[in-house]
Amino acid sequence: MTAQDYKAPESVSRLEKRALVVGVIGVIGCILGWVSSPETFFRSYLVGFLAVLGLSLGSLGLLMLQHLTGGHWGIVIRRPLESATRVLWLVAGFFIPLIFGMKYLYTTHIVGGETRIGWLDAPKYPAEGGLSLMQGWWLTQSGVLGRAALYFVIWIGLALLFNSLSAQQDINKEDRKLRARIKFFAGPGIILYVFAMSFAAIDWAMSLSPHWASTIYGFMFVAGQCISAMSLMIRTAPTACW
Repeated sequence: MTAQDYKAPESVSRLEKRALVVGVIGVIGCILGWVSSPETFFRSYLVGFLAVLGLSLGSLGLLMLQHLTGGHWGIVIRRPLESATRVLWLVAGFFIPLIFGMKYLYTTHIVGGETRIGWLDAPKYPAEGGLSLMQGWWLTQSGVLGRAALYFVIWIGLALLFNSLSAQQDINKEDRKLRARIKFFAGPGIILYVFAMSFAAIDWAMSLSPHWASTIYGFMFVAGQCISAMSLMIRTAPTACW
């Protein structure tokens, strides 16, 4: 039986219905949180968004890694990994509320009695608390949003590419040239994924405290996403195979 002929068991349909109910309840809760306390809501939403994004991107990273290294270890989880990457366009839609929340996330605010300067309204260099010239050039609203669009174009493009190549491989299972072609794209794909996610982590998370910096911060997100994706595969792959 090919992947195209595979039919998910009834248990998957029941899970979809339950997930829909949970999703509707979640949306209602988000609306209530947005109205009652937008500052708290957007900080929580950013954490949730990054967690959900990590499941899809981590799956994309593991998928490319499996194509690059080969071996039978990844064949069992390849379909669930591909399925997780195919919702990246939906995750991109989840980013839209953060556009409206930038004024709450990246402006000066008080946390625990301490004033934290946000880059969106930071004073000009060299004023006290001002950003450096490099930060002032990099952290702009148009720049952050423009790069966000670029990140999602890269990630969704990679997901479409490897899903398309995998579908071709289902038809031509013994095509060694196709297998080599997939492996050829996997190496640069991993590099693009790591760099895009590293810069995204800087733009969306590390910039919450613009005067603090870490050179390994972005890669910590990449590593965490791969662990999250592997955890997801441990939970879902046995069901998919059964």
